[in-house]
Amino acid sequence: MSDLPLPHGFVASGYGGKGSASSTPWIGVFGKAINTQAQEGLYLAYIFDATLASVTLTLQQGVTKLSDEYPNWATGSRN
Repeated sequence: MSDLPLPHGFVASGYGGKGSASSTPWIGVFGKAINTQAQEGLYLAYIFDATLASVTLTLQQGVTKLSDEYPNWATGSRN
């Protein structure tokens, strides 16, 4: 996204759904020193409502990578 002015060291990526369109698309803003994808670490997300009439800025924490590394924790089994 070269037309989006971001501070040095930050990148942005748009997300519209996997396989099918999401009703609430969003844009993630990542600090390269922390992460560049939503699967881990902290990042900002601009989440659009279904009508695209409003947008909310949120602080997110990615946990997909942790769930992949520790699948028993995701299911509630601690063994």
